[in-house]
Amino acid sequence: GTPSRPAVYQRAGASDTLLDVLDAPIADLLPQPTDDAAEVPRCTDSDSLSEACRIMTREGLAALPVTRRGDLVGVLNATDVVRAVADLDRPLFPSTAPHTVAEWMTRRVLAVDPDDSVADALDDMAIEGVRHLLVLDHGRLCGVISNGDVLRSAKCTRGRKLELDLHR
Repeated sequence: GTPSRPAVYQRAGASDTLLDVLDAPIADLLPQPTDDAAEVPRCTDSDSLSEACRIMTREGLAALPVTRRGDLVGVLNATDVVRAVADLDRPLFPSTAPHTVAEWMTRRVLAVDPDDSVADALDDMAIEGVRHLLVLDHGRLCGVISNGDVLRSAKCTRGRKLELDLHR
């Protein structure tokens, strides 16, 4: 089955339009902290690529923060995984010496502050050509935001399905 996404959009009100969401701080799109809140899903750079893919699948993520000894060192995204699959000279999941996340991750970490506006985050995504940004609060990882998160949080996408008529 399809993994369930975390309740990321609870703070955006039911009447929010896309313009309302764009003016809001990124923190409004992040899950509300609770006493038993789990950490933001992540992996280490020494994890196998297959283990990281399992985490991404289980959590329904297309971008996974990567740490080394607790420090943020990169992000593994779906494009990185596709690059790994496309490398036909080497088997992706060999039986010996599995490929590590460090071999394939994106080392350039792009991040925003939870107080930044959603509009600024979308601008950053467009300028940098990425779909995900890590959210850091004084250096502490507190979430990942995607362009899809913004659209799903706005009323204009709630309860509607977009269909593409390929037979026109």
